[in-house]
Amino acid sequence: VKVARKALREKIAKVPLPEWTAGSQNSSAQSTAYLVPNLWHAYLKADLDGNGRIEAKDFEKLLGEIGIHGMTHHDCECLFDFVDADHSGGLDWSEFSGLFVTSASKV
Repeated sequence: VKVARKALREKIAKVPLPEWTAGSQNSSAQSTAYLVPNLWHAYLKADLDGNGRIEAKDFEKLLGEIGIHGMTHHDCECLFDFVDADHSGGLDWSEFSGLFVTSASKV
């Protein structure tokens, strides 16, 4: 999980942010405001059956679609299990977005 989270943080750090975030005292909040709608779009796209959850089988594909490549299948499974806080076998919006927003704010 540590390797997967490190790879995720490195990928997030490379995501270009709009110019208005540079030098702003509120850049963390503005960066989050920029990131969340893009994550929401990816989340909705990956929720193929419309049940409001991302299934384990779709998680690896979703990571690739949002630009996170180079993780092994095992790393993706470990990351999914870590993020699936309620162990339901699916990620709700809170679990999914929390991974990225929390990681982005620590970068």
